[in-house]
Amino acid sequence: MELKKYWRILIRRRFLFFSIFGGIILLSLLLGFLSTPIYKASSKVLIKNNDTNTTIVSSLPANAGKINFIDSSNALGNMQALIENEDSINKVIKDLNLSIKGKPYAYKEFLNPGASSLLKNKRGVKIEQIDDTEIFKVSGYSPVPEEAENISNAVVVNFQLLNKKIN
Repeated sequence: MELKKYWRILIRRRFLFFSIFGGIILLSLLLGFLSTPIYKASSKVLIKNNDTNTTIVSSLPANAGKINFIDSSNALGNMQALIENEDSINKVIKDLNLSIKGKPYAYKEFLNPGASSLLKNKRGVKIEQIDDTEIFKVSGYSPVPEEAENISNAVVVNFQLLNKKIN
């Protein structure tokens, strides 16, 4: 009985129902055609983590005792901090002349942008560790495919140079 009442109400208000439904579809289509596409290019970085405890201890005689002063458990966290280094990201922004309304991007706007920030600023870089591996995925975003590729590659190159300086 209740379903018949709902159906009658829907039939009586069909013009209102179809106009709202049609308006939503038209608005979605309009936004879809007018928005600028944002391309994504990804690079992957393998972090080779040598356990220095094992290296040092294996080269010592067996009776030398145990050495526990080097902790490699947070090596991947340290490497992610190096990849997301503010100076390196700012160098990428400067080298590629990335700007918004004539001003260079801010580090916080550019690194790991959310969906709304990415739609607003159109450019960014996202860095994430792939599952529990030693591989990091660096994704560059831009309205130009070549620029998205250049962003991701430049972040990786800057990380490699910084890592080489440290080691």
